[in-house]
Amino acid sequence: NGQFTLPTQDAYSYPYSPVNASVQKHTNINSWKLLEAITMTNFAISDDELRPILQGIHFDFFNNRMVAAACDRVKIGRFVDDTTHNDGEVSGFTLPRKASHILQALITDDFDVEVEFDANNISFSDSSFNLTSRLIDGEYPNYESVIPHDNDKQAIVGKEEFLAAIKRVIPFGEAKTKMVVMKFEDNYIEIVGEDLAFNTFAKERVNYL
Repeated sequence: NGQFTLPTQDAYSYPYSPVNASVQKHTNINSWKLLEAITMTNFAISDDELRPILQGIHFDFFNNRMVAAACDRVKIGRFVDDTTHNDGEVSGFTLPRKASHILQALITDDFDVEVEFDANNISFSDSSFNLTSRLIDGEYPNYESVIPHDNDKQAIVGKEEFLAAIKRVIPFGEAKTKMVVMKFEDNYIEIVGEDLAFNTFAKERVNYL
């Protein structure tokens, strides 16, 4: 029983930034591999506003190899898949955190995701969805340089026992950093948490398998 008037704008003025077809790069990624890459690395995405390039997940593509990595200058998450096929051109992009979270919600089944990107934008699509996002501009740090490739130290422990010990020790360490110290002995790992300001200390041992 009333009348209402609202202003509108022409739809063509909507800010849409498609991938530039003349310079685009293209690859197909299995949806489960893409989901696993995001899930295994997003815990290390940085919140540092002074380093925007670290506020996302970086993807590199080589000959039949995909590497995804995230780093917040304290920890690194890296995922490697040797089954992704591409045209052999070495290329990559840095996907913003929000876009990676949306992809996690969209991927619910096993299918191939078509990926097209240029220097500024990226598009993910299949038969059920199409997601376009801006990319983070800048050169991602060389994460491979801080990962030791000639490390001869290896310890195999039970997953549940190891995680349970860490969870018990963390509350006794520094509340801000939540860091623990691990000492690798001949037959066990010693996990230590200590906060000198509050005079708290905890130590646990986890035996090797």
